[in-house]
Amino acid sequence: MTGRAVTSVEAVFREERGLLLAALVRRFGDLDLAEEVTSEAIEAALVRWPAEGVPPKPGAWLMTTARRKAVDRLRRDQAYAARLAVLQVEAERAAPA
Repeated sequence: MTGRAVTSVEAVFREERGLLLAALVRRFGDLDLAEEVTSEAIEAALVRWPAEGVPPKPGAWLMTTARRKAVDRLRRDQAYAARLAVLQVEAERAAPA
């Protein structure tokens, strides 16, 4: 990893973190989720930016990455909850009365 990319990620993170969190909390209504996906977006930047270069709009890149990670997590959680509900109904049907 190049020092320039790490420095860029750090600088962008310091400048954009508050805006990222505020926008994500406003969008998804969950501070914990916002903090987690913001951290995941920073991790992704630390991996991708050294290889691909710092994007022209790094704050927008982080926002897009964090938003996509949040949507993916919410979809995964929703699918998991639906599967649990089906299993519960099946277990109740199979249980002797």
